[in-house]
Amino acid sequence: MATSSYIEDHKYGRTDRFEIVNEWPKGYKVWNIGRENFPYPFYIPLCKLGYNPEPWMRNVDLNSLKAFMCESEEVALKCLKKAGQNGCDYEDYLKIISE
Repeated sequence: MATSSYIEDHKYGRTDRFEIVNEWPKGYKVWNIGRENFPYPFYIPLCKLGYNPEPWMRNVDLNSLKAFMCESEEVALKCLKKAGQNGCDYEDYLKIISE
């Protein structure tokens, strides 16, 4: 649920807190978790690299997650799809919105 300038997502025995941002932060990329795990239309989850102690976990900094609002759900879905294929960073986002 969106609360002020955050989206709090409660799944898998933990709460992920995504700060809603208006600009793409430097060093961030789309977190490849898919729309089914981030069910917030128009928004895409952004992350930066970090360290997680479990070998099966992605090395994502769970304490600095961001949510970026796209101009349309179509753009958001394209970014999520690109993230699942081979990653989606700010340059990829710019290409997607210029198509």
